[in-house]
Amino acid sequence: MAGIGPNLTGVATRLKPEEILESIILPSAEIAEKYVATILVTVDGRVVQGRVQSETDEAVIVRGQESFAEPQTILKSDIEERVLSKVSMMPKGNLNHLERDEILDLLSYILSAGH
Repeated sequence: MAGIGPNLTGVATRLKPEEILESIILPSAEIAEKYVATILVTVDGRVVQGRVQSETDEAVIVRGQESFAEPQTILKSDIEERVLSKVSMMPKGNLNHLERDEILDLLSYILSAGH
């Protein structure tokens, strides 16, 4: 089962080390279109937030913020409001508990493609 985050394979060939580090430190600074969260408010007041996995004329299938949560199907007739989130689904503060050397190790690992 796939999670909701991006596949990091080859990220070092697409982004500079500074861009990778910025994405970790400031996840909401720039959100790739395919990872933008959608916020749905239903007619009964329920709020569902996540990445749209698929959509038909009748329903929207949303994968929630929990990495391996089961997708939710929301009928379009039940949706009162739909907006794109300006906040990344990647949590802020991922590096807050790491020391400088650990952050550099993490960046080195990502740049080495996990080898």
